[in-house]
Amino acid sequence: MNKFLFFLCMPGLLFGVSACNGILSDIYDTPSEQFVASHGFVSHDETTGRGRISLDMKSYGAWTYLDFAQLRATTLSIPETLSGEWDGRSGYSYYQVTLPSTFKHHRTLPTDSMPTPEKWDIALHHYDVRTNGGAAFETPYTSLEQLLREGNRAQLSAQPFTPDTWTTHHCYYDLTGIYEYYIGYRHSWCNLVLSRWMDMNVSQPPPTYTLSRRVYLVRFADGSMAALHFPDHISPSGNKGHVTIDYIYPY
Repeated sequence: MNKFLFFLCMPGLLFGVSACNGILSDIYDTPSEQFVASHGFVSHDETTGRGRISLDMKSYGAWTYLDFAQLRATTLSIPETLSGEWDGRSGYSYYQVTLPSTFKHHRTLPTDSMPTPEKWDIALHHYDVRTNGGAAFETPYTSLEQLLREGNRAQLSAQPFTPDTWTTHHCYYDLTGIYEYYIGYRHSWCNLVLSRWMDMNVSQPPPTYTLSRRVYLVRFADGSMAALHFPDHISPSGNKGHVTIDYIYPY
């Protein structure tokens, strides 16, 4: 995912305002006030394991956790403040970004740790994806049908799967300082392979969104696997930030 910003914005923007409800959020995703998105598991075939998930992921201020066994989606807000003793890493940091990939740390604001459901397999934050102690592999296939037709499960399962990485400058939090390339990022685990499903390129405005079109295999902590395909990030009514996931579970 292209996480670097290079475009002109109106001057006078204030630092420190959360992008989840900030004045720049509509630059990336322009939701309709009348649009009510479905959110969660919308179909599942017990015989084939095939299903579809539909998620409203416009906000930068929450993670949505998916439990494939229970077909459950749980959305939890990211803590904004610190109410007790700091765990030493939860929070968000501001960086001065120099293209293409230099981050100069300016300050860190500690927060409470992120709450999670009792059981979950993967979680999404806007276009970022993490696993719950799992790992991911990007296949060469561009549809679940092609995976089933051409893929060899034993060979694919033996490929190197990539676990999550702890990062302090990958998940967007505050975009109000982008005119100065001063950007706030959430501290979080993130699966950098699985998050490649979307490339958000804003090097030349307006932003362009490019789907990888690849099928991803995710090995969960219990050893089971799911095959995931992200066919779209736009709702039927044309709103960006509405993520569709087609899946096979278990694969």
